[in-house]
Amino acid sequence: MDRREENNLGESLFEAVLETSIDGILVVDATREYVTWNQQFVDMWGLPEEFLQKDTERPALEWVLHKLEQPDEFVEQVEHLYEHPDQKSRDQIQLTDGRTFDRYSGPVVGENGTHYGRVWFFRDITDLKRHEQALAEERDKYLTLVEESNDGVAIYQDDEFVFANEQCLEILGYDEDELIGTSFLEIVAPEDRD
Repeated sequence: MDRREENNLGESLFEAVLETSIDGILVVDATREYVTWNQQFVDMWGLPEEFLQKDTERPALEWVLHKLEQPDEFVEQVEHLYEHPDQKSRDQIQLTDGRTFDRYSGPVVGENGTHYGRVWFFRDITDLKRHEQALAEERDKYLTLVEESNDGVAIYQDDEFVFANEQCLEILGYDEDELIGTSFLEIVAPEDRD
């Protein structure tokens, strides 16, 4: 394969990765002009294509800001990263429509240490956050049910107690720090172990 074919292959692979990513991707140069982006980025933010054709990021940035619950923090982080081109960043962004994006950014640096710009990745984690919230609510209901139960409830895992509600501790006559981490046989009277 000659040099031209290698370059074509490299460009084709880059374009395929860019467009098949589940992340919205934006690459900007050292002057903050857009180098490339994928359709997922445009779709996630609902950006009009003409905003991406400008010489500056300002129109697209202003478009995005009205969609954020905390636009000042968003801009502050963007500015901080441009002022500190070696830094990477990862955080979560809450949008006014209820969506949550995971935002990651890192520098684009050549082999010789030259900074060519920055890459931004955005992933919609709204469903994940909703599932986490639902799971936390279910856990809280379960814990309330177990803690308020008149029955003793314990969880025994890997040959030791890992949880016991107050009623179980009272029935067994142990404090939590005495019971948790012990094996079942340790609480059985020696004459009854067989």
